[in-house]
Amino acid sequence: MPPPAPRIVIGIDGGSTKTRIQVRCADTDACLADHTYLGSTNLYMHPPGGGLQIARDLDEALSACLPEPSSSLIACVIGTAGIDAPGDTQRHHDAFLGVATLRPLGERLQVLSDVETIAACGDQPLRVCAIAGTGSNTLALRYAQGEEIARHQIGGMDLLLSDEGSAARIGHLVFRAALQDLQGVRASALGPALLSWLGVPQDQGEDAWRHLRTLRMDLPKARLAEVTEAVALPLMRTDAVTQALFHDAADDIADQILAAARGVRALPGEALEVLTVGGVWRTPGVHDRVHAAVHKSFPHATLTAADPAYGACRIARSLCR
Repeated sequence: MPPPAPRIVIGIDGGSTKTRIQVRCADTDACLADHTYLGSTNLYMHPPGGGLQIARDLDEALSACLPEPSSSLIACVIGTAGIDAPGDTQRHHDAFLGVATLRPLGERLQVLSDVETIAACGDQPLRVCAIAGTGSNTLALRYAQGEEIARHQIGGMDLLLSDEGSAARIGHLVFRAALQDLQGVRASALGPALLSWLGVPQDQGEDAWRHLRTLRMDLPKARLAEVTEAVALPLMRTDAVTQALFHDAADDIADQILAAARGVRALPGEALEVLTVGGVWRTPGVHDRVHAAVHKSFPHATLTAADPAYGACRIARSLCR
């Protein structure tokens, strides 16, 4: 007789552009599968009725990485971008209930903001979760005897109201800097570089910049993040305007971390654990610039790359006890 299938939990890190699924043994914490696919679990990134697309994408991904039989699945935690306004959690939970594999879990299917799963990666009583990816979000948490006693969030209200330090925000500012270059306000390499990436002919003289308004309005948040990677990043070492955009992004990230820490009454002598997630953190110079700014106020602070999928698994395992 074959041994019984191990009890498993799933942790899902759902971002604005890609989703990562991690499968772990509920009893030993051994990692059984780790799968990433392009696709967002954030309902705000989908047209109306996008929950159906989310469910289809997740169904397909789970079938590719879940061991058989799936009846050994006992808990799942999904940390996703897009949970900030009232009602967001329920809307996303309803979308995930469309995933046939997850539907039987009932209360052992939990949907949280992605910053919550990042917090689960930490061990210190004072933590700041700092996301700087396609979008940005910052959350400070204070614990006492393992229980949360204070929290303070900064940002997390999407591009129109926040997202400072994110790739989408930088991409938006690239459009502004390119327009200023093309209109003769402030010279940079971003004008011709952006037109080239957009496929706009550059032989139209002064009229070339007129394309930017329509093209910017048509670009969703994920494509703005692509502008940062494809247009700005290659110029950051040679173009002063581009370099300033990344420096400003790093300063915005640091300001958000410090404001979040102040919101939970952090003291300079405390060991502030900053858990970092997102591609902007991997941009040359950003981590070091933020680290230096945070250390001025919190000399014992640490900045550590976190794994939100693993954090989601840690929470899922706690549901099984």
